[in-house]
Amino acid sequence: MVESKRYGIRALALLLGAVMLVAPMTALALEGTRQLTYLGIAGDANSYREKTSVSVPGENPRVDGINPITGEPWSGTYRPVLVNTDTDPLARDNYGVSDADIIYEMPMHRMGHTRSVALYMGTYPMLGAGPVRSARIGMVDIAEEWGAGFLFYGMQETQGTSVVERVAEISRANGTNAYPYINLMGARYNDYNERTKYPNPHNVRANVAAIMSDFSTESPQMRPRKFSDEGLNRGASAYSIQMEFRPDMIPLFRYNEVTRTYDRYYNGAPFLDGNNGKQCTFANVLIQRTNVEWFRNNNARAVIQLTGQGVTEIFMNGRYIRGSWVRPTMSDRTVFLDETGQELSFMPGKTFVHIVHVDTEVIVGNDPSVGDALAGGKPVPTPKPTRTPRPTRTPRPTRTPKPGAATPEPIIDVGDVEVLLPDE
Repeated sequence: MVESKRYGIRALALLLGAVMLVAPMTALALEGTRQLTYLGIAGDANSYREKTSVSVPGENPRVDGINPITGEPWSGTYRPVLVNTDTDPLARDNYGVSDADIIYEMPMHRMGHTRSVALYMGTYPMLGAGPVRSARIGMVDIAEEWGAGFLFYGMQETQGTSVVERVAEISRANGTNAYPYINLMGARYNDYNERTKYPNPHNVRANVAAIMSDFSTESPQMRPRKFSDEGLNRGASAYSIQMEFRPDMIPLFRYNEVTRTYDRYYNGAPFLDGNNGKQCTFANVLIQRTNVEWFRNNNARAVIQLTGQGVTEIFMNGRYIRGSWVRPTMSDRTVFLDETGQELSFMPGKTFVHIVHVDTEVIVGNDPSVGDALAGGKPVPTPKPTRTPRPTRTPRPTRTPKPGAATPEPIIDVGDVEVLLPDE
């Protein structure tokens, strides 16, 4: 009996392995049979407004045994944490991203550089997450929505876009600061950081599980989403989604008809988890349009409006609809609404949210024979293959310190000082 169970488990493992191997090839084969029309969709000045004009639904009920963020089976202590993650080509492959329940990517520099925050709750990446970089106020605003711990390495501190000021402001409004904001540059966190093979300053990986075990003691209020196994059964077809922030920062999502998810690519290469080599895939992809300004016209000081309401481009199940988002105050959750104004039901699984300026163009690969016409789309040239990412530089070997000499710590994102970008 025991032996037959073993053989059954082995057979199941082999079957699952075969499916995982065949699925990407099948998806590419299916995609190759489609004659896609490429259409550009964009917003305008009316795609964001500071004051809300729609009523916001109350909190959704909690369902036992279900991850309230992904809708997947889950059990454990609800303790979300955000990790500020580098998006620079020299920081890929990111660590731990295949375990993230939600990844947000947002503008950080006017010339196109972005940065992301990965939200972990269902599973903390056991080999760590990162590379971890410096925080911005928009990231604090996301952490506040989830009541999440927030891990970062350095921060912007200049008045007007100061992370310290924003945290203090939120704490005063709430009367508490129960959840940890952890600047990993602090000496007390040295044992929770690992230096990786990537060049400085892209070389810090954080031990998320250990940090949350030692420094987080409370569970915040759950904010469950609504879920539907069916996903979108309407709207235009959307077999690919692409944007270009700058020539070496071109994200692409390609719909996988076998898994019913969007496989993510960056600069033409699969977006992999540096811990395990797994390609990241998402059941839901949202393009959240909002107002992005630059404090005192400084290219590196983004002010991203994450309260108010605006347009959202919604992609799931190979379909696209234009909906909206609303968040009246910082203490409220962000509610995504479908094209009828009803709260969106997500497909169970992971979500990627691109936060972009109102007029950012999104190029959709559309099959006109499937679904509705793509409202607002205009024909654009077939996208060129995305650029091959720059090779990672091999760091120069460090000198062996003299006996008795202190080993210097690398300088990474000290205060408001950032590593210069190529276009700065």
